[in-house]
Amino acid sequence: MKRFILSTLILSVPLALYTQQLQSEPDILASVHRAYNFEQQGFAEISAVSELQPESPITSFVMASAQYWIFQTDRTNREKQQNAEYWLTQALDNAEAAYQDNSTDPVAQMFYGLSSCNRARFYVEQGKWWSSYRDARRGIRLLKDLLKDHPEMYDAHFALGVAEAFLSDAPAIVKPLALLMGFRGRAEKGIEMLNLARDQGYWTQTEALYFLAYYYYTVTRERQLAAQYFQELHDVYPQNVIFAYYLGRCYEDEGDLSKAKELYLSGFENGLTQGSDDFANWCLYRLAMISVETTGIDDSLAYFAQLESRLGDHTIEQEYHYRLDVKRGIALLIAGRKADAYQYLVRVERSLDRGAYREAQNLLEEHFPNGLNT
Repeated sequence: MKRFILSTLILSVPLALYTQQLQSEPDILASVHRAYNFEQQGFAEISAVSELQPESPITSFVMASAQYWIFQTDRTNREKQQNAEYWLTQALDNAEAAYQDNSTDPVAQMFYGLSSCNRARFYVEQGKWWSSYRDARRGIRLLKDLLKDHPEMYDAHFALGVAEAFLSDAPAIVKPLALLMGFRGRAEKGIEMLNLARDQGYWTQTEALYFLAYYYYTVTRERQLAAQYFQELHDVYPQNVIFAYYLGRCYEDEGDLSKAKELYLSGFENGLTQGSDDFANWCLYRLAMISVETTGIDDSLAYFAQLESRLGDHTIEQEYHYRLDVKRGIALLIAGRKADAYQYLVRVERSLDRGAYREAQNLLEEHFPNGLNT
């Protein structure tokens, strides 16, 4: 997910080169803040700047970041996926052209590297491994070479730090490609580079903070540490549904269901307003599951029903779709309503998801060994 920056940074001389290529630098900085908080005005302003400077590697990079972010909050939307890919490719084409015009310009080299890595990440999420590898290999080579002569270009540390940190926990299928690109999956080195980008980066400071939070949430599973980073992000960008969701997950895992529910509710409401339907559904899914232990089974069932009304063919691969009846059945079992639970568990289809089907069958065997008459 390539994101945006904090505008209060003190610029070093090399970093000042970035803003010299922006005719309306103060405006674009304010715009990216608004966009990161998912304010529609920010996205509109970024689009306007992009139209004024269609060939700029910087404005197209910001535009691509905005479209990618929009897609990240609504990953079941095909149109948003296509828009993200289009702008990521446009940004990469512009960056490549600028670099070919002047390969000695460190700013051009950095944006060529970052834009390559940006699209590589998108292709990883789409399962396009070979396309991702080619983009990542190019981007990493450019950024590594850049840092040899310009170690103060701190944003380059961000992309390399993500690779090092997350490849330490990468699937086996990815390991050979990582080695070919010169990465050993050194988590400590990756964290060091992410912290450097967070503390001294320009374009990637907030993004580095997000990936630090996500690393501790998904890789090391240090929920309290992850919560500190997500809380910092949520405090600055309270309307960002993804930050609210993951902060809620941290609180939920630590047993503070009241605080988690508060965050899921705000995330769901913001998601509805912003058109971030996918993450709105995720918030609703968590609300349904924790409500049985906070406000009761009736609230839980109401959230499950509301979620069910929002599902369709476009959501069929999401957990909140294929595990809906399993989780609803569990909630009813917790509430002691076994007959109602049985009705939902028996309708879980194997064709939808084998894992959900096995979970439903195990629950049926445990609680209903002789069927509904148990």
